[in-house]
Amino acid sequence: MLNNWATDPDASHVAVTPDAADLEALFAELAANISKTGATDIVVNEVVQPDFVITSISSPTKGSAAMLDTHSLRWNIAELGVSAGESASLDFFIRHVSQQPGTKLVNQSITYSDNEGNIVSFPMPTVSVECDIVVQPEDCPQPMDLTVEGYNDAVLADFGDVYLES
Repeated sequence: MLNNWATDPDASHVAVTPDAADLEALFAELAANISKTGATDIVVNEVVQPDFVITSISSPTKGSAAMLDTHSLRWNIAELGVSAGESASLDFFIRHVSQQPGTKLVNQSITYSDNEGNIVSFPMPTVSVECDIVVQPEDCPQPMDLTVEGYNDAVLADFGDVYLES
């Protein structure tokens, strides 16, 4: 229910802790970040697992992002939350290139830095991959010529058995 109430992205605004010690650490991190005046010269470096390749990157809501190679990207933001509360998001698309199915972590690593030394935690997204479904498209059917001479309201033609296999 908290995720429904929170402003997107949920992971930036909702935290659930299993015990009091984790809750204490979360509040200490929040207090450290609240006492700072936002962030400047932000750099986020992300590397996806070897089972994936990055196929494209959408324009982020703030800053600029670039693919460094097929497994990594860098996101730069000049400033964020300097004068008011602010968030930013970046969407990118990946393709699974391994032959092994299962639930897999997307990120191999993700690092964050800014001039103010803020502490940031990122979610650990997973995807469920199934490799057992293989689609073999059928060959295109041979074209047939149909000629209609003169003007007719309707044409009756028998093309034999016609069906789609897949």
